Amino acid sequence: MLGAALLGAPATARGIEARAAGAARQAQDEVVVDLRVTASLGDRRATVDRGSADGLEVGDAIWLTPREGGRYRASVVEVDERSAVIELSLADFVPSPGTRGQAILPGERFGAPEPAPVDEDPEPEAEAVEPVDDGDSSDWSYEDDGFSQDMPLLAGARAVRPADRRASFTGRYYVAADATATSDEGRSESFLRSGGRLTFDNVFGRGGTLDIGGEWDRRQFNRPELDDITYSQLRVERLSYALGGTRFEGDRMQVGRFLQTGAPEFGVVDGFEWSRRLDGSHSFGVSTGFMPEPDQDYESGHDFEIAGWYRWVSDPTELASAQIGYQKTWHDGAVDRDLVVAKGHYLPRRGWTTFGTLWIDLYTSSDEAKGSGAEVTQALLTSSPYTGRSWGLDLTYAHQRYPELDRNELLPPVLATQLADERIHRLGGDFWVAMPVKSRLVGRLGVWEDADDEGGDAELGVELEGLMGPGTRVRVLVFGSAGEFTDVTGSRTSLGVSGESLSFDLFYELANYDQVGFDENNDDFVQHRLRTSVAWRAGGGVTVSGYLDGTIFNTERGLTAGVFAQWSF
Repeated sequence: MLGAALLGAPATARGIEARAAGAARQAQDEVVVDLRVTASLGDRRATVDRGSADGLEVGDAIWLTPREGGRYRASVVEVDERSAVIELSLADFVPSPGTRGQAILPGERFGAPEPAPVDEDPEPEAEAVEPVDDGDSSDWSYEDDGFSQDMPLLAGARAVRPADRRASFTGRYYVAADATATSDEGRSESFLRSGGRLTFDNVFGRGGTLDIGGEWDRRQFNRPELDDITYSQLRVERLSYALGGTRFEGDRMQVGRFLQTGAPEFGVVDGFEWSRRLDGSHSFGVSTGFMPEPDQDYESGHDFEIAGWYRWVSDPTELASAQIGYQKTWHDGAVDRDLVVAKGHYLPRRGWTTFGTLWIDLYTSSDEAKGSGAEVTQALLTSSPYTGRSWGLDLTYAHQRYPELDRNELLPPVLATQLADERIHRLGGDFWVAMPVKSRLVGRLGVWEDADDEGGDAELGVELEGLMGPGTRVRVLVFGSAGEFTDVTGSRTSLGVSGESLSFDLFYELANYDQVGFDENNDDFVQHRLRTSVAWRAGGGVTVSGYLDGTIFNTERGLTAGVFAQWSF
C-alpha cells in the first residue's frame, strides 16, 4: 500500500503480479504482458483483462492467439484501470472469451522513476527539532537501510511466494440472450445462455490455483413445417487445480478439466498435465486424459489422448521461440489420430515480426482415404513489418485440408474423395496508411484456391477519427469478392461514438450477390443490412451491451436482437 501511494497511482495486486511476471521476460526496451479476452463487443471490438495498472495505453499493439492457431493483430482503443477495449485490424476473426493474447510494451513504462532533481542552491535547513519519546515507537520505525534516490523503489523488497499470500479469488458472471425472426411465417429462433468463471488463488495454502467455469444454454427453434425443437444443457467447461509454474517453481502440474496450457492446440482434456521450465527458459511437458466432445453436451469418455511437447526460446525475453508437440488419440479404444503441431515466432525490435503454426497428420495404411504418410492439414503464417505507426501491413497465408478421423463430430459428413482431395489455400494482406487529421486509408487484398476453383477478394476504404466530435470514428469501405458460386460487390459504412462509459455503433451494408451459372433474370440478389449496437461500462466491473440487426435479402427479411451483460470481480 505504501508503494502504491508513493507511485501516485493505484497498483492492484493483479497489476503488480502481471508486472512481476512480465519482468521475467523484460528486455532493455520491451516488456511482454499476457492477457485474455473477456468479452466480444461486435464491430471487430473486444475487451481484455489488462488495463492501465498493467502498463497498457491507447494505441498499443495487441496480438491474439486463439487455440486453433494463428496470430491476429489488434490495437488498444480505450483503457480503464483493470481492463481495455481492443479493435482488430480488419481480420475476419471474432475472438471468443478466454482467447489468449500479448501486448508488447516499451520497457521504459516499467523502469525505475527518475531521480528527483537536486537544488543547486538549497534554502537553509530549518533547525532540527528533537523528537519527544512518548513511549510509542510504532510510527515510522522502519529505516531506509542505505536506500538512495537512484535505486528502484522496491529495491531490497522480498518477493512474496504464492503459498505465503492470502487466499483470494477473481471471476466473472455473464448472461446473454439472442432472438431471430424472419419473414417466413412461424419460423424463429431464440438462444439464452448464462455462465461464469471463478479462479481461487492459494485456496489450500500451497500457492495453487483452483479454476471453475460452466455454462447453461437453452435454444429453441420454431419451424412451421416441422415440429419445434427445444433443448437446454448445463455443461462444466473448466474444473481444475494447478500447482507451481511460478518464478519460484519450475515444475507445474494441473489436474481436472482444462484447456491444455503448454499446447492449447491439443484441446480441452479431462486428465493431467505436467510441465517443467529449464535453465534458459526452455520448457517441456506431457499430458494425458479423455477429450470432451466439442459440442453442446461436452460428453467425455470416448476419446483418450497422450501428448508431449518441447519449447525452445532464444533468451528470457523470448525474442524467438519454436515449439513442437505430438498427440496420439484413441476413439472408443481404437487408434485414431497421430498429430504433430509445430509453431514459433520471431519478434525483433525492428524488422518483420513473424508467427507460424503447422498441423501435420501422420497416416498409416489403415487410413483408406489418405494412405500412409504425412500430410499438412493446417498451416497459418502471419508476418508484419515494423513501421513506426505511420502505416501497417499484415501478410497471412492459410492452408487447410480435412483430416481422416474416427472422431467425426469435429467435421461435417464428407465423402472419401473429399477427404482425399479437398483443400483450400489463401494468401491475403491487410494494410493501413496514416493520413492527415486523424484519418487513415485501410484495405485488404486476398486470393484463394481449392480443389475445384479459385477466386479472390478486395476491400478499400477510409477511417476518420473525431470527424463528428471527440470519441467518434467513421469508416467507409467498398468491397468485392469472386467465389465459386457467387460474386459479391458492395459497400459498408459505420459510425462509432465512444465515451467514458457509453459506446454506440451504427453499421450499414449494401451488397449485390451475382449467382454464377444462373440466367440474367434470376442471377442478382440485393442485400440491405442495418445494425446498431450499444455498450455501457457501468463501473464496478459491470458491462452491458446490446444490438439490433436487420437484413433484407431480395424479398426475404430477418431481424435479430441480443443483449449481453457481464460482471467481473
